[in-house]
Amino acid sequence: MTTGFHNPRLAGEAVDAARWPRLAASVAATPERPSVRTAIAARRG
Repeated sequence: MTTGFHNPRLAGEAVDAARWPRLAASVAATPERPSVRTAIAARRG
């Protein structure tokens, strides 16, 4: 599920926080999770 939101974020897109506030908060917090940070760092090489 993470990549489904991460890739559009890289392109400057965002979840509409006014329409989906809980989803927007979750998506915003996801990159700070240790497992996701590790995966992103590994991908960047």
